[in-house]
Amino acid sequence: MARGRGGNNQKRHMGRNEYFRQKRDDGNDREVKKDRNDEEQAQKKRKIENGEVSVPIYATQFSAEDIAAEERRPKKKVAVMIGYSGTGYHGMQLSPTEKTIEGDLFAAFVAAGAISKANAADPKKSSLVRCARTDRGVHAAGNVVSLKLIVEDPDIVKKINDNLNPQIRVWGYETVTKGFSCYQLCDSRMYEYLIPTHCFLPPHPSTHL
Repeated sequence: MARGRGGNNQKRHMGRNEYFRQKRDDGNDREVKKDRNDEEQAQKKRKIENGEVSVPIYATQFSAEDIAAEERRPKKKVAVMIGYSGTGYHGMQLSPTEKTIEGDLFAAFVAAGAISKANAADPKKSSLVRCARTDRGVHAAGNVVSLKLIVEDPDIVKKINDNLNPQIRVWGYETVTKGFSCYQLCDSRMYEYLIPTHCFLPPHPSTHL
């Protein structure tokens, strides 16, 4: 009996051989996407080296020799607890041209050895995700970023803080599952707005307001 689409545009059932053939093809697609991504990264690197595009201010550049000589160390997906004063920063989120909390944080991870030299110019390679974004000049007593870090050094938190502006502090980190995203798994966010009470005073009687 011929297999076709079911009623109401339902997807037809595949046989065992067709299922495994499609699964193999999907695997090939992933390899193609990976090769394409590697080529795009290589092209981007060549453009940077030739001065065709500018390097993001948070990126740390290393030579090919330094990258090749670096020992490969295991990474773990972690949730990093942070706090910061946003004064003088253009918000939390990474910007290629502006000073941001994430930019300084990413550079400190690299300087402390928590991110490899091979990934030092691209936060996407470390799967960097923020729990909540804050705007320019806004502070946070507690915020979370999740990403893949090299955390085998027991003093890694201290080393990261040593490479940070005193306005930004890493309180600690927790190892999480590979699929963890602090943005998607956050169940609530709390914001507090502070306004000087004198703003609510009525105009002085002697004024014309």
